[in-house]
Amino acid sequence: MKRLIIPLLLMGLLCGCGPQQEPPVTQPVTTVPVATTEPVTTVTEPAPAETISITLSFTGDCTLGTNQKHSYKDSFHDYYDKNGADYFLADVREIFEKDDLTVINLEGSLTNSTELVEKAWNHKGPPEYVSILTGSSVEVATMGNNHRLDYDVSGCVETEQVLTDAGIGYCYDSCYLIREVKGIRIGFVSVNEVYDGEGVMTWLKEGHEYLRAQGCQLVIACVHWGLNHQSELTVNQTLMGDELINIGYDLVVGNHPHVLQAARLYQGKLILYSLGNFCYGGSKNPQDKDSGIFQQTFTFIDGVLQPQVDAKFIPCSLSGRADWNDYRPTPVQGAEFDRIIQKLNGYSAPYGLVWNKDGSYRYPFHISDGA
Repeated sequence: MKRLIIPLLLMGLLCGCGPQQEPPVTQPVTTVPVATTEPVTTVTEPAPAETISITLSFTGDCTLGTNQKHSYKDSFHDYYDKNGADYFLADVREIFEKDDLTVINLEGSLTNSTELVEKAWNHKGPPEYVSILTGSSVEVATMGNNHRLDYDVSGCVETEQVLTDAGIGYCYDSCYLIREVKGIRIGFVSVNEVYDGEGVMTWLKEGHEYLRAQGCQLVIACVHWGLNHQSELTVNQTLMGDELINIGYDLVVGNHPHVLQAARLYQGKLILYSLGNFCYGGSKNPQDKDSGIFQQTFTFIDGVLQPQVDAKFIPCSLSGRADWNDYRPTPVQGAEFDRIIQKLNGYSAPYGLVWNKDGSYRYPFHISDGA
């Protein structure tokens, strides 16, 4: 609000004398009082608080391509060649376009490299597959996972360049990420506990300190952890998740198990232990196709993050068909929606969190409707 400063105008009387010709005639003198100006007090209204809300969306594992053991028929490549880039995220594109930032976990390289490292499953797609992301409003790819180096350092370097050229931010290990949305600085740290164990705590602690020093008002940890195809949490997941909130992270999002796992509210902050698979070319027909999009809306008043939690889980299937993987994650409705929410609550209730029937969760005003 601009401030209006009112100057005080001081008025005075000026006296002058004409030429002298004859002795002046004395006239009665009338005294005219001079008006005085009373002091004016300017009252400045306080500027209204600036309130900004930002909605972030997170998905599970995205493998945009195949592994070295897949045949071409019915593979991700086959679907790409038949349907084009916009096919894969068509059913969730509107959700991503309406949020302020969409974050995926990119499992695999976008590279032409043939230097695959020796392991059971090496995931990759050609660089042009990045258009699957850009065409559907995906802005961030976390890469702290066990498939980042499937095609050695050269494959990783090419992937980084492909993402950079497409305007997509990425992060892993000590490569931290800052994105600014509506004037709010958001920081990301992404690590792979599966390979690096407790060593990731160095990156997580230093990353949090660095991002706060850079003025980030919201800092998020994305952690690859847990056991493949197991819905039960490991002791290390629960201990590390709590420690990250104690360090000062505002949200912890996990992946790797390829299945959904529990969510927990700890010290007023959410921990999502696993979001399962999402757009996943790593298997032609995963047994467990339950998936989802986690969203949280963060509110800032005059740049300060407010303590309330306003979150939502949108149940999805990683495929538009039940009998096969068509690599097209699709929000589910009706009985399937209810089933996945109930499944999540079965995992999360022991940790004190229950999602509402519509997939929402709010704190401190959350009242479960018995989902």
